[in-house]
Amino acid sequence: MIERGAVQPIPSAIPRPELAGDISKTLRTNSFLADIHDQIGDSLQRVEQVIGDTLSSKHFEVSSLTQAVSELSGKRLRPMLVLLSARAAAPEVQSIRHESILIAATVELVHVASLIHDDFMDSNLVRRNAPTIHQRVGTHTAILLGDYLFTRAYWLAAQCHSGLPARSIADAAKRLCEGELRQQANSQNWQLSFRAYRSILLQKTAALCEVSCRLGAWSVHTTRERSLALSRFGRFLGIAFQIYDDWLDYWGTASTGKTLGTDLRQGKPTLPLMRALRKSVPTLRRQLLRRLQQGNVELLDPIVQQALNTTDAESFTLACAMRYVRRAQEELRKLPDSSSKQL
Repeated sequence: MIERGAVQPIPSAIPRPELAGDISKTLRTNSFLADIHDQIGDSLQRVEQVIGDTLSSKHFEVSSLTQAVSELSGKRLRPMLVLLSARAAAPEVQSIRHESILIAATVELVHVASLIHDDFMDSNLVRRNAPTIHQRVGTHTAILLGDYLFTRAYWLAAQCHSGLPARSIADAAKRLCEGELRQQANSQNWQLSFRAYRSILLQKTAALCEVSCRLGAWSVHTTRERSLALSRFGRFLGIAFQIYDDWLDYWGTASTGKTLGTDLRQGKPTLPLMRALRKSVPTLRRQLLRRLQQGNVELLDPIVQQALNTTDAESFTLACAMRYVRRAQEELRKLPDSSSKQL
């Protein structure tokens, strides 16, 4: 276990009720995605083609399963980060290079493989308004399918002219797994500090976003300064996305396409409940801790709801996410002007 001492100070929140709308517009709007597709839609189609070719198999039993994976596809954030970083780092380059496409497809395969395993470990029933893979094909098959995607991802990375992408993505995947292991080790650790929480986020989510941006820049042979700025951009954006995802687990709606209350049910200390614990009055804090220590707590539990509703847990969580969005935006200001940078 780590960080089992007293709760560490957490940065103060900026209580703004409109923050949910602000960050949702920043991270998830359809118009934003439409703008991206206008710029790199053809390149994203090339990524999809590479993923399809990489997962194809002469064995029907395997190809029928990989079809289920293609139906799991979401917004393809990480491939977008690779491609947009390539464009932002070298706006003078007219077309996306094949190396960038290979990297984009590789990071997406690693991401989807991790989702398949995560959904099984978290007992998630729904993802993107559809049954999770282990619900559809069974747990043993889902685990093997995730493993298969990992192997194909590393084979694909090896097709690059340099070994750097394969090494970098393997290191990011290692950090992702370390973050998941640390989070599992800290299950029911309701004294987890903000610093430890952030450190776990850096590994389990930010690592893959960071390497996506860094390798996108690398693929167009940009300067070290631009590469570092995009690497930091990916890191901060990854943290913002995960904090926002942690917020959605408590205050999301059915339209988000995920099972709500999963973190709470699994005993995972995330920022919303960490803040609620810290800011609750002593009597309520003791009641909440006793309830949490019993395990298998539901989101609609009256004590949980009281703690969430009588503290600034919601606005604080959103403010933290927005703070990292702004830090990411600061890194983009170090890049030359381009339409990709503006996105």
